[in-house]
Amino acid sequence: MSKSVLNKKKSLKGNVTKIKDNVKDKLNGAEIQLYSKKCEQFLEDLSKIFDNILSNCEDEETDKFIEEQLSIQEDIDEIWLSINSQLIKPNSDTMSQHSNGENVKLPK
Repeated sequence: MSKSVLNKKKSLKGNVTKIKDNVKDKLNGAEIQLYSKKCEQFLEDLSKIFDNILSNCEDEETDKFIEEQLSIQEDIDEIWLSINSQLIKPNSDTMSQHSNGENVKLPK
């Protein structure tokens, strides 16, 4: 297996980890779009890299690489969920308001 492919895998894994840490904070609209596009690119790269790795690796190594691919996929999914949860705006129908009841006037 070529070192180039393994280096690409290592680079992808590092980039995914960096982005995963960044999206934990509150993001603005531009950052959400940027990270969303990066997420799509990560998925494409992940597929290409591991297709190449799995087609060229020894049978004994297959399970190890599949586990590694699934681990990176989970991180990308976490990024996607974090980004999309920030896109969801609170709905006024589902929000509740609490009052202490001291100033409430009821009809007689």
